[in-house]
Amino acid sequence: MSLVFQYGSNTSAPRLNSADRLNGRAQVVGRARTRKRFELGFDVWSKGNECAAANIRRSLCGRRIWGVLYQVPAWLRVYCITYP
Repeated sequence: MSLVFQYGSNTSAPRLNSADRLNGRAQVVGRARTRKRFELGFDVWSKGNECAAANIRRSLCGRRIWGVLYQVPAWLRVYCITYP
């Protein structure tokens, strides 16, 4: 199992666990926030949702980003991190 930090719309467990995404394989561990500072932007295009999607970038002037920590099977880790 792997721990994966999700933010933005992926903080919704029903959305992340929907049949066309992780199909119930993600278990909520709890709320979490980044240790380092980031800027939250909407400069990524989501082909699946056909809209701008949230993206975080390291920034000394930014802030800590809140999200949800999930436990997922290790083989899903790459999918969870790279899904737009």
